[in-house]
Amino acid sequence: MRNSVTILFLLLSTTLVGQINSNADEVMTTLRGASISKKITQTKTIFFSNTKKQDTIVLTVPVGLINQSTSHITIKSFDNRTIYSESFKTYYFMRGVFEPDSIPAGGQEIYKAYINKYVISLTKEKFEDYAKDQINSFLNDIEATKLTLNQANSYDGIANKDVYKDVIANPNSKVIWIPCFECDEGVRCFAYSTKKAKAVKFLESD
Repeated sequence: MRNSVTILFLLLSTTLVGQINSNADEVMTTLRGASISKKITQTKTIFFSNTKKQDTIVLTVPVGLINQSTSHITIKSFDNRTIYSESFKTYYFMRGVFEPDSIPAGGQEIYKAYINKYVISLTKEKFEDYAKDQINSFLNDIEATKLTLNQANSYDGIANKDVYKDVIANPNSKVIWIPCFECDEGVRCFAYSTKKAKAVKFLESD
């Protein structure tokens, strides 16, 4: 399990860092024992490696404590090959739960007190419901558009120039984006490479 300092760095905006007291920090670290009671499997079919036959994206979240378990995302091709696979901390789905919808006007001390009170008010049930909502919607917007690629200048770098050029040049190319699970808000764009016979990352941001 990650230590609390790392969790704060990865999952909260920088405006929250330094605002959390020890009681709130414990809530953020333990999630009050929030867990997944039944294995969750989400699937989505998309045209990705083939323009006529669909591949299947599978998200698997295991039974167990949310702050300790590991989830998986896999892409199976239409002919049942694994063309992408990644494991990540289930805690990823909790990013955002500690940020209130609004904050009161006032100085730093008022803000700090409000944030701590808000975090401490979160219940085990709230964490579990929030996690399930995030899991259930995770695959909804996984398909990227050409507009996303045209905004490449806003990304830190093109990870694979050859694949990027192929994607831009081919109007039939399909692209998906997957979050950078260890980053604050980053995403990565993937396309299918016929040469490597798998999904290849070609664009990313932090």
